[in-house]
Amino acid sequence: MNRVILILLFSYLCVHTFAQYSWTEIVKTIPISYEPYLAHKTAYGYSVAIDGNYAVVGAVDYKIGAEKRGAAFVLEFKNNVWQVAARLMSAESGDNQCFGNSVAIKDNLIVVGNSFRSSVFIFVKPESGWSNSTQTAKLSLSGNQTGGMLGQVVAISGNTVLASASGYTYNNNDGNYDRCGTVCIYEMPVGGWTDMTETGKIFPQTKRKDQGFGASIAVEGNTLVVGAPEGNRDFGISTIMKGVAYVFQKQQGQTWLQATPSARLDLSKDNSVFCINVAVSPNEQTIAIEYPRGYSGEEEHMGEVAIFEKSSGGWCDTNVETAILIAPSQSQNNYLMGGICFGADGKTFYAGSGNYQNHGCIYMYEKTDGLWQYSRQIEASDGTTNANRNFGKSIAVSDNGLQLIIGADDAAYVYVKSPATGFNKTDHSNSVKLYPNPAKDYIFIENADGSVIREIEILNLNGQQISCLCVSDGKIDIRSVNKGLYLVHIKTDKEDLFIKFIKN
Repeated sequence: MNRVILILLFSYLCVHTFAQYSWTEIVKTIPISYEPYLAHKTAYGYSVAIDGNYAVVGAVDYKIGAEKRGAAFVLEFKNNVWQVAARLMSAESGDNQCFGNSVAIKDNLIVVGNSFRSSVFIFVKPESGWSNSTQTAKLSLSGNQTGGMLGQVVAISGNTVLASASGYTYNNNDGNYDRCGTVCIYEMPVGGWTDMTETGKIFPQTKRKDQGFGASIAVEGNTLVVGAPEGNRDFGISTIMKGVAYVFQKQQGQTWLQATPSARLDLSKDNSVFCINVAVSPNEQTIAIEYPRGYSGEEEHMGEVAIFEKSSGGWCDTNVETAILIAPSQSQNNYLMGGICFGADGKTFYAGSGNYQNHGCIYMYEKTDGLWQYSRQIEASDGTTNANRNFGKSIAVSDNGLQLIIGADDAAYVYVKSPATGFNKTDHSNSVKLYPNPAKDYIFIENADGSVIREIEILNLNGQQISCLCVSDGKIDIRSVNKGLYLVHIKTDKEDLFIKFIKN
């Protein structure tokens, strides 16, 4: 029997504060089994996904006994704490699997990829809630293509699962296109998920050998973006591989089987190892494509992200990048080489730099007045004490934009965003004091600068309002508030403040 423990770093909350809002690290999660955790690396944090009060974290090197089987851990926000709710695994035994290399979650469905076994696994939430279990169903490739790398990336779109297979070999009367790649479509049967092969496949307009179509995919609404790192390999354009990103769209009410190709996005640089990661904004107006290396003439560019904006006529082959995002400083191997994703508003973008000062960070960019610009940096609270942590290797933002989960080497961190109204000071402010902290029945507010307190609200660690409190002569009754750690938002006539608070 194994157990899983969630380590909560409540003693050190890392707060990043900016003009309109901040990201606050509320928890670092690590799975620990009866087997000594540090005896082997689990690669927990290799992949992450989040949806409301649940998140899922892939651990591709997780061991059962001597077998490196891989696992996916479900995190649940419950009783004002993010905690491990379940461990999901494949029912298949065997060493050196890659279960958990990709994950997705939406409502009651979790999808986990195992590209080494060219398989995708479906988990449906039981009525009693998530618990340790093996798969509900297994998705496979037809034609017994065990080397197709199915599950390299997975995504959920309504009742459909999309899974890339960049190693898929396409056969037709003209011959074989080894490792052409494909994106497989799995539509949920009427009776629910069961073991099955794909309902259909999506291919690039022009099929070529070794183009790796499907090395990365991103889905939002009716838009699918597929990366092909060697999409121009046989075009004769360059002496090295040059990547391409393909855009597919479907009409409202259509299925992905009816999706049509809309655009083929090329980077304007002469040569680029392109499309390592792709992302599409929730409003489907912006596409981001990460590439580890590019050239413009003789000049080499490392670890950048190209931004493409949808034109008034829609996505088309003539779309060119409107911005190139780079790390603020490209010294000490500080490049954008990690997870990428857009914020819920479509005007914020997050990119990981796993090599930043040997522990990694997240860079945030914002679109203001039509221009994408670097905005801020997020680091783990323990980053400086954990070299080579690769913080930022995977990133996901919740649909409401209030939670951010970040993967690292053998850890995953959850951050919460401040209220939409914003604030400009943290609990280091000298203008307002809150005491005692921790407290049991009452807390007191002292405003040394004579400011007038307009409102006080208590937020849980998901950024959601728990209660709006009244102040009477500086005294606040908190007896009705449950025990736990909270974020207290104090609004005065001069400023907004954000203070950590523990209720005993």
